Amino acid sequence: MRADSYFRNGAARRSLLGLAFVLTAGLAVSPACAQEAADDAADAVVKPWTFKGDMGLNLSQTSLTNWSAGGESSIAGNALVNLNATYLKNRHKWVSNLNTEYGLTWTPTNKLNKTVDKLVLNTQYGYALDKKDHWFISAEADFRTQYDKGYKDVAGHLADNDTAPTYISKIMAPGYLNVSVGVEYHLKSLLDVYVAPAVMRTTFVEDKFLSDQGAFGVTPGERYLMQAGLQIQGNVNWEITPKIILSSGLTLFTPYSKDFGNFVVDWDVLLVMKVTSWLNAQIGTTLKYDDKIKTTDKYGNVRGPKVQFREMLTIGLAYMFSTEKK
Repeated sequence: MRADSYFRNGAARRSLLGLAFVLTAGLAVSPACAQEAADDAADAVVKPWTFKGDMGLNLSQTSLTNWSAGGESSIAGNALVNLNATYLKNRHKWVSNLNTEYGLTWTPTNKLNKTVDKLVLNTQYGYALDKKDHWFISAEADFRTQYDKGYKDVAGHLADNDTAPTYISKIMAPGYLNVSVGVEYHLKSLLDVYVAPAVMRTTFVEDKFLSDQGAFGVTPGERYLMQAGLQIQGNVNWEITPKIILSSGLTLFTPYSKDFGNFVVDWDVLLVMKVTSWLNAQIGTTLKYDDKIKTTDKYGNVRGPKVQFREMLTIGLAYMFSTEKK
C-alpha cells in the first residue's frame, strides 16, 4: 500500500489522532504527577523540630450568706503555661521545657494567699547510641524557683513589715540549678528515664533574712550551697484516650557526702480530662521531701523535715497545641 493511500485511510487517521491524544494527555498529566510525587517526598521528610504546649486558666468562687454550717466566701484562681520544643535528627536530640504556674485564693479573713507558685526551665542535649534513638548520652541543665513570697503563718503574713519579716520563701530563695551528665532511655513521647552520676546541684537563697536563718540547708549568712551527687529522673506522658492524658515527672537527688542515700524528692502527677476543645478538668498532685528543709510546730520550735504534699482539682479554660504527628 502506498503511503498517501495509507494516510487517506480512515483507520490510520484514527490511530494518529489516538496517539496524539495520548501524548497530549501525558504531557498534561506529567507535571501534576511530578508535583504529587514531590509533595509525597516532602511529606516523607521528617521535620526535626516539634513544638507542643498547653495553657490554662482556672477560676472558682464561693459565696456564703447566713450560712448556718459556717465557712467563708472565697475566690480562687490559677494560670499555667507548659511549653516544649524538641529537635531530633541524625542521632541528635535537644529538648527544652518551660513549666510555670501561679495561683491565688482570697477569703475575708486571710485576704490574698498563694496556693501554687512555680517556675521551671529545663534544657537537655543528647546523642543517640543506637539507630532507634532509644539510648542517649545526655547533658542537662535544670533551673527552679518561684515568683512570690510564701508565708507559713497567715496572721504573720497580714502583719508583715520591713522590721519584722515573716515570709519563709521568695523568688530565688530558694532557687535550684542542677547541671548534670548521664545516660537517658527515650521511648517516643511516652517515657524518658535519665540517670546522671555526675550532678552539680546549687541551692540559692538570695535573701538576707532567710540566709541568716540557714534556710534550705545553706550555712547561716551564706547565699548558696553546692553539692555533687547522683540524680535519677523519670517522665511519663500517657495518652490513655484522646480525651484523658496522664503525665508525671519524678526527680531524685542524693549528694556524695555522709548524707548519701537521703534523697531529695520532687514528684508531680497531673491527670487532664478534656471536656471540650477549650474546657477541661485537672487533678494534680505534688510531693516533695528534702531533709535540709526543717519544719516548725505551732509554738515555733524547730522540728525535723516532713513530706510536703499538695493536691488540686480544677476545672477551667485550656488550650493545647502540638506539631507532632500521631
